[in-house]
Amino acid sequence: MPADIVMNGGISDPRNMILHQMFSYLGFGERAGSGLYMIRSVWENKSWIKPELKDRLNPNRTILTLYMKKAKNYTNNYPNNYTNNYPNKLNKIQLQIIEIIKENPTITAKEISEKVGNRGLPAIKWNLKQLKENGILERKGTTRRGMWIIKI
Repeated sequence: MPADIVMNGGISDPRNMILHQMFSYLGFGERAGSGLYMIRSVWENKSWIKPELKDRLNPNRTILTLYMKKAKNYTNNYPNNYTNNYPNKLNKIQLQIIEIIKENPTITAKEISEKVGNRGLPAIKWNLKQLKENGILERKGTTRRGMWIIKI
C-alpha cells in the first residue's frame, strides 16, 4: 500500500500473517488500520516533524522514522529540568519517583514504594498526589493497567 494511504488509516494488511495471528490470539492484534494514523496524529498535535515512512527491498522492510523537536533548555537530567521549572517544590522522594516512572511509565504506586525502599505506600501515594496537583504527573487509565505521563 502507498505510504500516504497507510498514514491516513482505516486499511490494514499484515505483512506477516503468522505473527499477526499469534498477536491476535494473545489479544494484542487487530486489523483496525489505525496504528500509523494514531502516530501521525500525535506528531501533528505536538507540532513535531512529520513521520517518514519508506519501503525498502532486499531485504523487504518498511521503515518508520519519527522525528521529535527538543524543548528549549531541556537536559537529559530530569532533576535539573524539574528543579529549574519548580524551584523548592520537589523533594528528594518526588525526584526519585520521577526517575522511576521515567524508566517504567506503567509502574504502580505499590511497585514505586518497593523501589524507593525506606518509604511506605502511604508516603508514596501522598507524593504522587502532590506531583499530580502540581501538574508534573498525570495518570491515564486504571491504577493497575494505567500509565504515568510526565508532563514537563
